[in-house]
Amino acid sequence: MLTHAARKMDTELLNYMRAKAISGPWPAGERLMVCIAPSPYAKQLLRKGYSIAKDAHAEWYAAYVSTPALKEMSDKDKAYIAEALNLAEELGAKIVTLSGTDVARRSFALRVNIILTIS
Repeated sequence: MLTHAARKMDTELLNYMRAKAISGPWPAGERLMVCIAPSPYAKQLLRKGYSIAKDAHAEWYAAYVSTPALKEMSDKDKAYIAEALNLAEELGAKIVTLSGTDVARRSFALRVNIILTIS
């Protein structure tokens, strides 16, 4: 259902852009972003995101938002993030580390046309 809706919107957008002589800024397709935090569940979340992306033949991203509050992370939390990002890379995700707040995550998602976010 989601794929059908995305394709329909893509077709409508391309028709509009052609009618208004707007050059196409991006190719549209399935894109998924998994947002992780320093947690023992981060790897589980990434595995689920990988499964969804694989089934949907979607490009996928693993995103981590580094906030000022998280700069003082414990060694345990640093290990959770490192292990999760290593797993994401092994599973073929594009790794993204964003600085700032939740707004950074939303801005990135809009910039690369993410259609589904898991966090």
